[in-house]
Amino acid sequence: MFNSFKALKRHGTVVSFGQSSGAYTDLQMTDLAFGSFHLTRPTLFHFYANRNWLENASAELFELISNEKVKLDQVTKYPLENVAQVHTDIENRKTTGSVILEI
Repeated sequence: MFNSFKALKRHGTVVSFGQSSGAYTDLQMTDLAFGSFHLTRPTLFHFYANRNWLENASAELFELISNEKVKLDQVTKYPLENVAQVHTDIENRKTTGSVILEI
């Protein structure tokens, strides 16, 4: 985890989306002081607990994407009928970025 802080500018934020490689054992609160860093660990359940907030936030995000203010650089698309292959590729870490199933 500490190596992630090396990529940050002052007041930068590390977002931890999981611990697929195991729990962090080397992180100390004092590590954040090197650059007044921020650390967040979002949990999916907190994002969909309020349906109204979720719908508004989703609409805002999709508008930013359609206006190209948010760019999706790494997108892998699969036909819906290949959904089993998608799961296999994700589980075997063969994908990066967003994965989209096309209907």
